[in-house]
Amino acid sequence: MARAAAKTGAMPAVIVAIEQRFPKDQRIIADDLAYAMLPSGMKAFVWLMRPAFARDWMVRATEKSAPGLWALMACRKRYIDEKLIEAVRNRRCGQSGRGLRHARIPPAGSR
Repeated sequence: MARAAAKTGAMPAVIVAIEQRFPKDQRIIADDLAYAMLPSGMKAFVWLMRPAFARDWMVRATEKSAPGLWALMACRKRYIDEKLIEAVRNRRCGQSGRGLRHARIPPAGSR
């Protein structure tokens, strides 16, 4: 059961890592650590998705098998990240791994 649960995070992580290969103005989320956190096998898959035609094919294949999944995963992660950033700025909390990823965030009032 633990192995099955561990596999559930693979697809969102791969989607976000592939998303980083899109031009910056077309990305739903920016996450410079997405690729680095993947296991070797998934890194190889994401590396294969570097060409634009491969990325576009992957998005189409994902959307065909589960309409809306690509955007859902990226938007969900972006929403969570924005809420964590807000919490870190406003309350100086968020000691989880995702909160620490945003360590370069200036404190509230210094923007």
